[in-house]
Amino acid sequence: MPTVSVIIPVYKSMDVLETAVQSVLKQSFEDFELLLIEDGSPDGSLDLCRRLAANDARIRVYHKENGGICSARNYGMSLATGKYIAFLDHDDEYLPGYLSDHIALLENYQADVVKFERVKEKHALDGTVTILHGSRICKMPGMQDGVACYQGEEIAARFPEIREAAKTMYIWDGIYRRDFLRQNHLVFDESFRFGHEDMMLNLEILSAAQAMVFHTGEYYKHKYRESTSTSATFDRARVADSIRVAKRESRLLADWGYPPEQILYSYMNALFVTMNILCLPGADCSRKTKKELLENFRKETVGQMEYLSEAVKKLFRIKKLHGILAWLFMKKQYTICLAAFRVYFRLTNSGTEVSS
Repeated sequence: MPTVSVIIPVYKSMDVLETAVQSVLKQSFEDFELLLIEDGSPDGSLDLCRRLAANDARIRVYHKENGGICSARNYGMSLATGKYIAFLDHDDEYLPGYLSDHIALLENYQADVVKFERVKEKHALDGTVTILHGSRICKMPGMQDGVACYQGEEIAARFPEIREAAKTMYIWDGIYRRDFLRQNHLVFDESFRFGHEDMMLNLEILSAAQAMVFHTGEYYKHKYRESTSTSATFDRARVADSIRVAKRESRLLADWGYPPEQILYSYMNALFVTMNILCLPGADCSRKTKKELLENFRKETVGQMEYLSEAVKKLFRIKKLHGILAWLFMKKQYTICLAAFRVYFRLTNSGTEVSS
């Protein structure tokens, strides 16, 4: 049994897969299996997977009918034999030490999960490339020599800090104990087809984990391409999925006993994500449709809250930007909300990564 199983979903990967695979093979930690899950790609990706596997016995290739990235990842998880499971998207890269440093942390702390920073390499439609460095995990409480470990009820108590380090809402910026995932039936929801699946699974992981380690080092290169990324495309289902995640997070906060203003803050974070979807260049729906989508978001989230006005006041005192947004949203000032978001995004997304 290898120590760790690395899962790469493969779909239309001819130009990028070999770089991703080599970033795993070059890791100093060698006790791994690399599962290439070819998800019914219409190009020559399956042949490429087989050629790569012929050169390294640690690579295992599986072919399945196309079912999307969640289906491919779940299939890989069902086949994994390692003590730990890690993920890599077919067009991204592991950085040096990804496996060795974090297997050591998982073993040292007997943790269910380890999370770490990543570098975002943003490829814009005009051909420009911007490098964005994560800088939020270092601000989490309890850091000593770049490492913090939260255990038991402390995970719930530290949820605001964990959520503020927004990169914990991805799946590939972490390594997970396989038995922990299986015992808690933690898999990807295959009904998500346009993103948000990472966020939903991470919420379930947070609700079940007994020990989580956070590390400030950058170990993953995420290559964001506006031309191909699902997060750069508009679909009404993406707004519906954002609502689903927001409602799950609010239930989790309520179960943990958080006050209404913290739940409202969570909804406003989800609203940032939704407005980003509506402001994409490809979001060619009318202003009326955008307002209708935001109205539905309001009804499904803050519209269900009791004592909303009081929660808005309290949120404004602790998070002014989110408080202002919540007040505008409560008053159904959707046009102003969208305009303000565009200004905010331009001001804050110019060099250091910003996620809400």
